[in-house]
Amino acid sequence: MYILLEINLSKKHLKWGLSFLFLLLFLFFLRPLVAVPFGYVGIILEHGKVQKTVMGEGLHLRVPGYQEIVYLDCRVHSLEMQTLASSRDLQTVNAAISLYYHVDPSQAGELYQKEGISFEDNLITPIIQESLQTVSACYSSRELLAHYPQVVAQSSKIITRRLAESHIIVDKFNITSLVFTSPAILSQLLTNRDCSQNIGEFAPLDVSFL
Repeated sequence: MYILLEINLSKKHLKWGLSFLFLLLFLFFLRPLVAVPFGYVGIILEHGKVQKTVMGEGLHLRVPGYQEIVYLDCRVHSLEMQTLASSRDLQTVNAAISLYYHVDPSQAGELYQKEGISFEDNLITPIIQESLQTVSACYSSRELLAHYPQVVAQSSKIITRRLAESHIIVDKFNITSLVFTSPAILSQLLTNRDCSQNIGEFAPLDVSFL
């Protein structure tokens, strides 16, 4: 009787051990649990199709073989870039841009569906270039400096609106330097009192020529 009881217990232990091992193998190979890192969202793909709902930070269950999770960073990012623009008097200006932005977490799936992961190169950079060109074309070279605050404000307004349409939120925008192609024009600009005052009042703004 004792021998029979020991055999039954051994079988139960073996069964539990095999079940536990199977569970570990299931979790290791199929990975039904996903952990979304801090500052990220998990975009759910079902057979490659992007779903509207996203996973927030923390542990979540997924259906192995059916659902795939793509992590998208929704923290604040900084973008520093150079772009060329033309003034109303057809002078070329090289502007240095500083942008801080983040993705709207609730709409990250739609952004990923339209632009993929490389949305900074495919979307943000072209919008900045187009917006600055639109604004600079309304000002002469002298006016770009004399009305520097308005140039920044108008550019920021256009960029903020256009990026918001794609669920990207602008936290801060600034034009940190303007490089003119003609030293004669720069000399004329710097002797203008209004331009000089604006450069000092709204620093940091570096003005030079190529």
